[in-house]
Amino acid sequence: MKKILLVIDMQKDFVTGALANKEAQKIIGNIQKKIGEYKKEGNLVFFTRDTHGEDYLNTQEGKLLPVVHCVKNSDGWQIINELATEVSEMNVLDKPAFGSLALPQW
Repeated sequence: MKKILLVIDMQKDFVTGALANKEAQKIIGNIQKKIGEYKKEGNLVFFTRDTHGEDYLNTQEGKLLPVVHCVKNSDGWQIINELATEVSEMNVLDKPAFGSLALPQW
């Protein structure tokens, strides 16, 4: 039975950018190791990508968290460089708000 690893929002804006987080920076090596283990066993790895538009500050979330971040196609929206080689359009799920419309429903 295959397993699925979800790597949640390891994007530049959350790790080193607008909403930088030292705790996220500390776990990069562990995430790389876990991805390697999953792939070696033939399991699936998916990445989520928090995704906002240029109008972020006018959205409900933007009014509650007035820090522009993860604007689609910006540098901060990208998965961090340390994990970028693992990402393709086939294994990334953009989510426009909390949660993703692309996640499978069981």
